Amino acid sequence: MNISTSIAPLIFSILTLIACLHAFWAMGGKWPGRDDESLAKMVIGTKGLTKLPKASLTMVVATLIFIAGLIPLLLGYHQDGANTYMSLFPDSSLSILKMMNNLIPHWLLKVSMIGLTLIFLARGMVTYTLWAEKQNLEEPFRSLDKKYYAPLCLILGVGFMVLLLS
Repeated sequence: MNISTSIAPLIFSILTLIACLHAFWAMGGKWPGRDDESLAKMVIGTKGLTKLPKASLTMVVATLIFIAGLIPLLLGYHQDGANTYMSLFPDSSLSILKMMNNLIPHWLLKVSMIGLTLIFLARGMVTYTLWAEKQNLEEPFRSLDKKYYAPLCLILGVGFMVLLLS
């Protein structure tokens, strides 16, 4: 397995975990906060926000994050076939990848990868700009963003770019 074929499952795994966390919040979970307000301050950071957006919106975000993680797998499957992922996923998952691969055109996967690369790189970089400093975001979000969220977005963005260019 080369570096490109190991990046797609890694991106998928990371984004699936993040999607599951969003789904957990949509169902009323509070971790890593203690209550609605502490959770909102940790994961959104907007001044005066005392709770997360509606559960339906949070679930939409969870779904979009999951789809973002699925796209590199589909692109890898499209380019390399099932052999790339034979040892990583059960046969039923490979059947789903094969079915989705037949439904989604290759050009759409490529365009999606370009978009995801730009989105994740921009999201990661914007944290370190003067514009972000002027947003006056609440703690602990601001510190967590600089230390964890933005670097993770940059790493994912680079991962998407490597896959796109390979």
